[in-house]
Amino acid sequence: MQICYCIDAAALPLFRMSASSVRKFNPGAEITVVSTEPLDTGDIPNLVVQLPAVKFRHTPGDRLSDATYLRIFLPEFLPGLNKVLYLDADTLCTGPLDDLWAITPDYLAATHSHDYGIKQAQQIGIESYCLDSVLLMNLKALRKTGFVKNFLAAMLLAQFPRTNWYCGETVLNVCFRELIQPLELRWNYCHARRYSQYPDAIPESEAKIIHFIGPDKKPMYAYFAAVVK
Repeated sequence: MQICYCIDAAALPLFRMSASSVRKFNPGAEITVVSTEPLDTGDIPNLVVQLPAVKFRHTPGDRLSDATYLRIFLPEFLPGLNKVLYLDADTLCTGPLDDLWAITPDYLAATHSHDYGIKQAQQIGIESYCLDSVLLMNLKALRKTGFVKNFLAAMLLAQFPRTNWYCGETVLNVCFRELIQPLELRWNYCHARRYSQYPDAIPESEAKIIHFIGPDKKPMYAYFAAVVK
């Protein structure tokens, strides 16, 4: 099982908790950290890379950095791998991920968003908005289809609908929706968010990966101390 995080220095405390939770339930997992600067990741390999010299787009004033785009370049950054499970640093694993890893998507696999995703989907004219905080990536197929080059072209040249936000996730949902196959919600459940408008809603207790979305990460620390540590 190959797992990858793409982080900057600010995300190190969250990453350490997340990686610890992965190792607790998946002791055989091989974890790699990709970053644009050397980081103290302990015994976990840190691959230092360079992003292309382009202007990565964000919603003005948001908390996102260019590091959020690193995941898009994993087909090129990890040429020796055919498949990888990408995880955001603010996720916690609560059980084995073998069933998830057994899936090999044609290109990408991800879960849909929480209730707010209905509004996000409507703004960009699609039925379901997918999150990029947990991505199961068929790197071999993405390389073959020229995904990285096509993503850069889409980000720089495409016209996007008027929305409340803009990030790499937006580009995926607008321009590459046909490449994304759905994952069950247990593989990326957003903590303290509502799923009342979805027929596949589950209780948080059934989730195997919990995403502590938003700027306040205190609930993640508390959950880690009470449940995972």
